Order: sequence, then C-alpha cells, then structure tokens
Amino acid sequence: LANNMVNPNADVFRKVKAKVGKRAPRKQIDTDVSFKAASLHVAKQALVSSSTSGTLVSERGLSISQLKSQLQHPAASVRSSGLKGLQHIVNTHRTLWKPHVSEFVAAFGSAAALDEDASVRQTGFGALQQLEGVSLTPFADYLTALVVTALNSLDLKQFHHGAQVVQWLAEVLDRDSLLVAIVKLVPSLTRLLSDQTGRAGAGSGIVITPTTT
Repeated sequence: LANNMVNPNADVFRKVKAKVGKRAPRKQIDTDVSFKAASLHVAKQALVSSSTSGTLVSERGLSISQLKSQLQHPAASVRSSGLKGLQHIVNTHRTLWKPHVSEFVAAFGSAAALDEDASVRQTGFGALQQLEGVSLTPFADYLTALVVTALNSLDLKQFHHGAQVVQWLAEVLDRDSLLVAIVKLVPSLTRLLSDQTGRAGAGSGIVITPTTT
C-alpha cells in the first residue's frame, strides 16, 4: 500500500540532472532575490527654491529653525553663517518669509545689538535693514530693549552698533512708536551726554527725527 501512495511533493524534491552546457531549471520553492537599483537626481536649485512643501530653506538647504540654532554656536563664523542663511531666505522668498517676520526680527535684532563679535553685529544689522514691506511697529518695544542694552555696554564698538540701530529705528517706526521708544532711550542717552569714556563722541552722530506718518 505504501508503494502505491503518491507523494505530492515528489516533483519539488526530485533531483534534476543537468546536461552539459544547459542550466538546471529553477525549483518551485526557490525565492527570487534579484533586484533592480534606481536613483533619483534632484537639482540643487529645486531644493532651494521649492516652496510647495511650505518650508523655507537657505541656499544650503537649511530651514529657519536650523539656521536659528546656528546663532547659538560659540564660533562667530557659524553665527554669521546662520544670519546670512536667514538673510538669503528674506532676499529669495520675497513674500513667503513674512508670516515668520517675528523670528527674523528676533534673530537679526539680537545679533545686531547684543552679539559679542563686531562682525556678527554688523551682519545682523545689515540683515535687519533688509526687512522691507512689513510693519515693525509690533516689535518696537523688543527692539528698543535691545538697543538700551547695547547703549549701556562698556564695549565701545557694541555701543556704536546700538547707536546704528537707534538711527535705523528712527527711520522705520511710525511717529507714535518712535516717541515711546525715545522715552525709554532717554536714560541711556542722558548718561551718554555725561560719559567721559569716549562713548559720547561715538554717539554724537545720532539724529532722531520722528516721521510724520
């Protein structure tokens, strides 16, 4: 009886003799492990300029949050690079950056007035001047506080950069906001007039003229 039973797997395990010059047929239980490789090339410009994803990036492909994190780096060159990346976004994405204006004002303003490195402060001030087409009135108190800190600095160069920001605020703020800022700046400006360390000379060129708008 056992000899008459048919093994259903007989064909699977049957040893096939291969003929010379011919390849043995594939077994039914063999797994096909072959694969094909493919590559996708995306142009750098597409990564930088694309806004369909809703993410603004610099020419190096860094997002706003990544660039802001560079501003905390101990190396001045890295902080300066972060500022330039943010400035690139402002200059490249003329309108798309505006919903993030508070982040740019905070980054540029603090760098322009408070950074310990003079070259970084100058880069921050230059970037701050690029914020065109938006009202900076909501940030008047914040920027004024930064300037007060800079004007009270013992670093003559930092004081000078603070004076530059004061002059810029006089040009961009509306009359009411500027008058409020002047009231907050009076104590620092009063100390400036009686300063004998040389800061008075550095700030003698400050001219604050409220606009009529």
